[in-house]
Amino acid sequence: MFQPLLDAYLDSMWLPQTEIKPPLNLAICYFWSEDHLQGFKEHLFYYILNSAYDINLSSTLPCDIVFETILNFNGKQRLILNFPQKRIGFIGENMRINFDIYDFGMGFDDLTFGERYLRVPLYYLNLWQFTQIVLSHSNSPFKVDVSKIYNFYKLQDTNSKIQTQISFPNSYPTLDALIREQTDPLKRGFASFVASNPNAPMRNACYQELNSYRPVASGGRVFNTLDKPISNKAEFLSQYKFNLCFENSKGFGYTTEKIIDAYFAHTIPIYWGNPAVAKDFNSKSFINVHDFKDFTEALDFIRYLDTHDNAYLDMLHAHPLNSVNGKPQFYQDLSFAKILAFLQRAIDCKEVYHTQIFPYPPQSSTASSFLFTGKLKLLIN
Repeated sequence: MFQPLLDAYLDSMWLPQTEIKPPLNLAICYFWSEDHLQGFKEHLFYYILNSAYDINLSSTLPCDIVFETILNFNGKQRLILNFPQKRIGFIGENMRINFDIYDFGMGFDDLTFGERYLRVPLYYLNLWQFTQIVLSHSNSPFKVDVSKIYNFYKLQDTNSKIQTQISFPNSYPTLDALIREQTDPLKRGFASFVASNPNAPMRNACYQELNSYRPVASGGRVFNTLDKPISNKAEFLSQYKFNLCFENSKGFGYTTEKIIDAYFAHTIPIYWGNPAVAKDFNSKSFINVHDFKDFTEALDFIRYLDTHDNAYLDMLHAHPLNSVNGKPQFYQDLSFAKILAFLQRAIDCKEVYHTQIFPYPPQSSTASSFLFTGKLKLLIN
């Protein structure tokens, strides 16, 4: 159920107000779009930094600090190695951050590395996108406390103001009717599946096993049961009682947007990927395959929910977050203010750690990756 998750996220968006913003020359080395700078300006990290700094974005030198979203570069030359300044990396894949290259990092791993690391899983960033969907649509079925979003609009860049000209019922008719309780959530198709990466053996095998119980509608490129891949994932998922939302691979802390997609679509997630996912989300609000000895046992529980309406509805309406001292909140009290404090420490830090590993400029990242792997094993163990 997305409404209580949205409420908690709006609470976590609070940021302290800054009367005088110091200048910040920020270089964006790589971001998730063809236009790296514009992509960054539309993202959560820019919104957070813009609350405290007068930002000048660039993709070249000179700069005060450089930011990059980390991907698997497969041995290709990484442009960030050309920057001698402090480097901040965010990783959205099931990979480890190399602290011999990055001075500060954010990612999935639930580890402690002094002030140089903060766990910011991808699902938290994805909630930013869904919040913008809610705010950018007129006649939304979701309730939003206007007082919580005053500063949100105040801090929006003039070039990226949210426009509320699209009708939510027009964009998401099935989902809209479900949230308004105009249709019965029990009278939907059985289960949905959306995946584009075929290189996920566990996910593929479990889809086939679930599909052997009852047909599972697949809207992605993998096992597609439609004429073509779907274009509106949320609307597609909302037409089914369950969503098989496995990660591509298993990794402790590796919770991506997939479970959030199911919550937004008002369907029950069937999840596998992060064995510790119950730290992020209330185990009563989704089917955690990691709780069972194998998927066959998990399927027995899915059958039970599928045939026992009250049990299904209890899980569908459970709060997605765990409660701390009686209040639902994100794991480790993750918030915009916490991310801002981390970024401010990185910006103010006098140390440029990567220069202590190799003299600038580094010739390759192979040796540094080898050294860091040993360090990370020590930290995790």
